[in-house]
Amino acid sequence: MKTNTHIVIKREDILKYLTDNQIKYLDAVLNTITDGRKKDGKKTDNSYYICNTDEPYADEVLEVILKAERR
Repeated sequence: MKTNTHIVIKREDILKYLTDNQIKYLDAVLNTITDGRKKDGKKTDNSYYICNTDEPYADEVLEVILKAERR
């Protein structure tokens, strides 16, 4: 099973808990990653569906994903 392959940060938490300076640093880091992906010929605008693992339906979502990956 794949675990911890992505990092998810809620925008709401960024705005609530980070200083303006920290947000600028985070933006710079994300831009560096985007530039690197572009240089490597990878997509830079991926989007994802997120399911919090403490939701009651999380195991069902995981099973759907794993089933699709086994194909």
